[in-house]
Amino acid sequence: MNRAIFTTKQLELVQYKLEGEESTDGEAVAALSLNPSYMWAKFILTDDKPNENKQRVPKEEFANLIKSGIFAPVKMMFGRINETHDEAHPLGVITHLRDIGDKIEGIAALWTREREEDVALIKDLVETGQYPQLSWEIMFDNSQTEEDGIETLKDTTLRGITLVSMPAYAGRTPIFAAASKNSAVEDIRVEELELLKKQLEDTNVGLAEKDAKVSELSAALEVKDSELIELREFKASVVKEREESEKLAAIKTRFSEAGLNKDESFFSEKKSLLLGLTEEALDFMVQEMISFASVTKETKASTKIELPNLSNLEDNAQYDDPKALGLALREKYIK
Repeated sequence: MNRAIFTTKQLELVQYKLEGEESTDGEAVAALSLNPSYMWAKFILTDDKPNENKQRVPKEEFANLIKSGIFAPVKMMFGRINETHDEAHPLGVITHLRDIGDKIEGIAALWTREREEDVALIKDLVETGQYPQLSWEIMFDNSQTEEDGIETLKDTTLRGITLVSMPAYAGRTPIFAAASKNSAVEDIRVEELELLKKQLEDTNVGLAEKDAKVSELSAALEVKDSELIELREFKASVVKEREESEKLAAIKTRFSEAGLNKDESFFSEKKSLLLGLTEEALDFMVQEMISFASVTKETKASTKIELPNLSNLEDNAQYDDPKALGLALREKYIK
């Protein structure tokens, strides 16, 4: 029996469905639920197109690979990914294979306990976009070379798969998903990824537009708040002025009723003082002013000023001279 080695170009991480979602492979999903301690990996084993070694597995051989590939080993060199299959040792097994159109898809269980560091390395490489590559070892009894030089393999058996750094299938047979949680595997198609990418871009555009609208509304709100503050301050000043005017008018009335006649200049000069007085202080002030006014009237009434009789002065007195007038008054009335 001959042996052929097929390699892929990249390796990617598994995507899972949420619990409760339907799966296209119930048996595989049930198996994943049995042992969540493995890191489960989903991959494409092969397609029916030629690889870079000018070999291909025809569609009619898929059944042989699926039947022989269950529990075939997944291998890798200890500590790193080698360029070839040399020194590769098992770090897991293939658990499921199925025919999907022109491809064979598979699920593998990688042993996180036995090869913990190596499985972690695979996961880290995948998550950082440095995709490891796989090589499929297929044994065959017969082959047929076509006119274009492509060798078609017959009577095939899957011997195993190995992580290497030399691709032959140019990225058509990757491990495109891997995870260690107890969950069901989800098929991710290129169309779905593009749709999700488009939806994400549309969402980002929508968010940017909303952010711009929020900023615009926030700026308008700040203007409105400023205007509202100004209006409130204006209203407060108008109310205060009206209240002061009404209070001053009441004070004027109280003064008038008490017989205290004051001109407007008095109220203008004393405005701050009068408005700041309590009712009791204002009453006291009015009473004091009334009392003071009464004393002043009595004092004026008791004081009499007698003026000299200027008609008795001599005709030749110089009345337009204050000094001469004073001397004349002194000589006539002061003896």
